Amino acid sequence: MSIPGFFDASDFDILRVLQSQYAGSPRLKSLTVTCWSLLNPESSIGLMYEHMIDPWTADGAGLDVWGRIVATARRIYAAGESVILDDYTYRKYIFVKALFNLTNSSLHSINFFCGQLISSGVRVLHTDTMVLTVLVTEIVDPQALQAFLNLRWSPTGVGVKIYYALGPIFGFNGSGLHPFNQAPFVNGGPQDLDV
Repeated sequence: MSIPGFFDASDFDILRVLQSQYAGSPRLKSLTVTCWSLLNPESSIGLMYEHMIDPWTADGAGLDVWGRIVATARRIYAAGESVILDDYTYRKYIFVKALFNLTNSSLHSINFFCGQLISSGVRVLHTDTMVLTVLVTEIVDPQALQAFLNLRWSPTGVGVKIYYALGPIFGFNGSGLHPFNQAPFVNGGPQDLDV
């Protein structure tokens, strides 16, 4: 396996480094070749690159290292219980967290990443000064929603509330869903989160 920037031993001949005075000895040549086959780091480097260094193919402990780099944990707390993410889901969260670390924290970018992780039925809205509201308009997996909230995507000092607007909502078009100066009829209400 040839890895850019790493030693490529595929075209390396260990016998070329043997001094000429010993090159005629079959025992020394055999000993040199045997030692080189035991010490050759190419297979180990390839395995390390595949399972640790490359985030697209890393697994297990390699993904845990990437999680520490971007500051997201494999273990999340959803609905009062601890959940450990599998490698596929954790890799997805690592990439999204890395992008969150690089983004400008605009509503557009936050909603884009939210749609990548959960669904189109979850939107982040700016509803008040220094407050963002997560609006859930369809049934979503509570663990996925909690994992999204655990990513620490909100800007520093900005509060986050979650609001569920599931089911039919009664209201008049153009009035902001207000029927005769009333609020819309919805199940549930805002919940303050400590994020």
